[in-house]
Amino acid sequence: MAREIKTHTTFSLIDKFKNDTSSLTENEQMLLKYLPHKIQNIIWELHSSMMFPIPYCFSAILTAVSGSIANSKALYANNGYIIYPGLFMAIIGESGENKSHPIKWFMKPLWERAAEILEDYNKELDHYQKETAKGNFDIEKPRKTQFIIQDATIEAIKEILHENPRGIMVIFDELILWINSFSRYKKGNTSEQGEWIVIYEGDDLI
Repeated sequence: MAREIKTHTTFSLIDKFKNDTSSLTENEQMLLKYLPHKIQNIIWELHSSMMFPIPYCFSAILTAVSGSIANSKALYANNGYIIYPGLFMAIIGESGENKSHPIKWFMKPLWERAAEILEDYNKELDHYQKETAKGNFDIEKPRKTQFIIQDATIEAIKEILHENPRGIMVIFDELILWINSFSRYKKGNTSEQGEWIVIYEGDDLI
């Protein structure tokens, strides 16, 4: 017997979205307006079913896209100035406003992909170590590819960027952790703030 499968087409979801926008604020409607319809649908379903705030979803997906593009694309202005899609994003709200869940939801595919890459690297490194132990030094040492990391110092970021010039995404669970990192492991009055500005402008860290 044939089994009935209920599906939502893109058009039906868009129609549903259009009919329900009366419950959204003007700012929320404006944020969704500039996103592709498929992304609108995802955010709307998360907002409707899981109470994810639309501005936080918008911020999270913008961060995920920016970090995924990294230095692979750039905008070249007429004066020779190069603009990379680097983004500093902070989600600020009251306690209990569901700030963390949108970030975790949209970042989950990236963390899963990062775990797969790390697993492949560990296998290649294990093979490399076994071969060199046998005296085979012609084999090339595998490179550790990273594109997303969490709660890292500037020193660690410099090392990772040396191996990953395409760029990386750095995630801090709390904004205060990032701010406190400016002076972490630093002596005297030195600060990492200037180096973060260099990162924001897309210049090389030395």
